[in-house]
Amino acid sequence: MRPCSSVKMWYQRLADAKFLLSVVTILAMLAPDLALAETRYWRGTNGNVWNDPLNWSISENGPTNAAAPGTTDVAIFTSNNGTKGTGSDIRMRGAINIGGLILAPSFTGSLFTGTSSVLIGSQSGGIRIGSGRLQIGTGTVFSSSGSITMSGGILSNSAKNNRMRLSGSLLHRGGALSYSGMILFNSINADQTLRITENTAVSATYKYAKATLSGVTLNNTAGGQIDDLLLTGATLFLRSVTIDRGNLDLARYNVGLSISGSMVIASNAQAGFNGSTQTL
Repeated sequence: MRPCSSVKMWYQRLADAKFLLSVVTILAMLAPDLALAETRYWRGTNGNVWNDPLNWSISENGPTNAAAPGTTDVAIFTSNNGTKGTGSDIRMRGAINIGGLILAPSFTGSLFTGTSSVLIGSQSGGIRIGSGRLQIGTGTVFSSSGSITMSGGILSNSAKNNRMRLSGSLLHRGGALSYSGMILFNSINADQTLRITENTAVSATYKYAKATLSGVTLNNTAGGQIDDLLLTGATLFLRSVTIDRGNLDLARYNVGLSISGSMVIASNAQAGFNGSTQTL
């Protein structure tokens, strides 16, 4: 029996060695991404220019001269912004491509985009706004492959021809969402959600709406059962709705939609609308 036991023991050791090799291989493959993904805290010690390394730190209260956020980095704004220089207004100019953006509840400043392209990924949930202000300026190409989640603060734009592209959801749970441009929902992988939370203080005209939006365009090309834009929360007031591909679904959560202009549904087998007389 000993030779048999010895053989089994060596087989077990060989299996353990293969498992450890697999683990090491996986960690080695992940290591570059883990090393590159970092947080960047705005310190504002050298003015208000986004790309200046002297305005960034790798920790909230740490020394500056860190590189500006990159494609896998999360830019975080807290109460420590604008400690010196021009104050708490930050200008995002040029081509900006970052992994995620967080405006913490303690943030009291404003981010303004100029004539630039701003691409924000899905790290740390994409864009999270707890306070402060994010304003999309004239000439800005603004896209997010993640979601926008608002618990406070302000999200607005400066020109009616602005267009915001979202591959994730727009979840409005607090703060003021005032966007007079067009919001394009264009996921290719999953359903998307547009959630509006009620607040009677934001709009005197539409007293049950917490957000004012101009128009929504749906071009979700995921297909099948995962191409919906789901509306949830309070009644949504829009001037226009365009459905190129995908399905606008009001019925699932029985949400009201009021349109002062037009709804256009493309002549496409993948373009649809799901509602009822109670919701539209």
